[in-house]
Amino acid sequence: MSKFVYGTDLALNIEKIIMTAQESLMLFAPCIQLAPRLREELRRKINMDGLQVTVVFGKADADQSKSTRKTDIEFFTAFPNVVICYEEKLGAIYYANESTAVLASVDLNNYSTVDNIEAGLVMTAKGMLKQLAGTLTSTISETEKSSFETALEYFTDAVSRSRELFRKTPQYEKGFLNLNKKYSRSVVETNEIETYFASIDATKSETPVVGIDAITTYSEPAKEVSKPFFTEFKAEEAPKPQEPVKQPEPVAEKAAPETTRAADEFQPGFCIRTGNAIFFNPRN
Repeated sequence: MSKFVYGTDLALNIEKIIMTAQESLMLFAPCIQLAPRLREELRRKINMDGLQVTVVFGKADADQSKSTRKTDIEFFTAFPNVVICYEEKLGAIYYANESTAVLASVDLNNYSTVDNIEAGLVMTAKGMLKQLAGTLTSTISETEKSSFETALEYFTDAVSRSRELFRKTPQYEKGFLNLNKKYSRSVVETNEIETYFASIDATKSETPVVGIDAITTYSEPAKEVSKPFFTEFKAEEAPKPQEPVKQPEPVAEKAAPETTRAADEFQPGFCIRTGNAIFFNPRN
């Protein structure tokens, strides 16, 4: 059975897959950078040794460093039964547990159905009665597989062909009469996480900058520094005070010598009647 979902319904179905997982949980996405809400749901499963967790991520936007964060990978290593793989060619997004699977457009690094147009296809496994009915009615041909079973086989095969970075396997102690088993601890069988992230850092540092030689750089003209109104001088460079310039003493003008009027110097007089100036002759 398949159902088309989108928007909030898609997000709820992805969360439901994590919440209801009891035996198997598979997370396939090019980018795995856990949103806080999904991280919290996964944390509730962190002590379930009977839950097989499989995480596969790939390369995002041709930049391997954008695929995931080291903190997210280390978060999955805390599960007691987990496999973490890297597949460079991975482009599909697939989330599944033992009974339900979702083929979706939403990645784990941009887990948002509010601002984006996202959709997916929800697939459920056949019930036991339907599987039995299909077996009884089939003749020569094999019972038709559901979409859920076909997708499960496809992605399980993808795990076997991917690069395994981490594997932790639970160990059990046998109970009374070998009827019950008790979880004792988990053993790390593969751990290449440090090597993987070290190779990413080395690749980023060795990647040359393309086209740097073709870029012509122009140096900006030196900015003219405005001179201060008052020039500062160091103590040893301070100018010596100049002596005041002595102004020449004013030369006192000599009084002109008094001259004796000549007897014949013109001494004007006035006419009593007309008021005109006339020559004054004391001899007359």
